[in-house]
Amino acid sequence: MKPHPIWGKIWGLNVPAKVKNFLWRAMHNTIPCRVTLANRHIKVSGQCPVCEIGAEDIKHLLFKCTRGKHVWEALGIHDL
Repeated sequence: MKPHPIWGKIWGLNVPAKVKNFLWRAMHNTIPCRVTLANRHIKVSGQCPVCEIGAEDIKHLLFKCTRGKHVWEALGIHDL
């Protein structure tokens, strides 16, 4: 099975290894956000504690939550 081309781009980025590792973990859904922890039978609410609007999965954490949106805006890349 041929690897997806995105991995070559990620591993070729000129960023610290911890950033590449975070991207890999985010794309494999292994970041321990609340939904992941609840699915592993850890007694936590799956709801986002920041905005209390949605379930805190990786997509919500990075792109839908108000705090995540503020981070992208502060970096100047919220329109990407």
